[in-house]
Amino acid sequence: MLSVAPCFANAQTELVFEGNGQRLYAIVAEAEPIFTLGRHSVQFRLQAESSDAFRSMTSSMIGETLAVSVCGRPLLEAVVREKLDGVGIVNVPTGEAAVAVTEVIKGSAECSTLELHFNE
Repeated sequence: MLSVAPCFANAQTELVFEGNGQRLYAIVAEAEPIFTLGRHSVQFRLQAESSDAFRSMTSSMIGETLAVSVCGRPLLEAVVREKLDGVGIVNVPTGEAAVAVTEVIKGSAECSTLELHFNE
């Protein structure tokens, strides 16, 4: 299991990447809700140390499934096609969900706020 310690004193929430027997708790440096290609999404950039760990993790996962979650809530599962850098876009159901996920990642909202936007 890979883990990168938070670099900020606030209550930032980590994105969790899992696959191929590995788990990475990654700190997000920037996140924002966006609307692209007709989909509501969260665009993110990982903090440098997390980005390096993510790149290392995905380099050994070509052809394997990578899952992304926040607060124990699955956001995405995708097959890794190439080594990934620490930037990405995760599609979510609505614009409100994109704002909620962004606020949770930034530490300005509690994990429980996600319940309103995602069906179990």
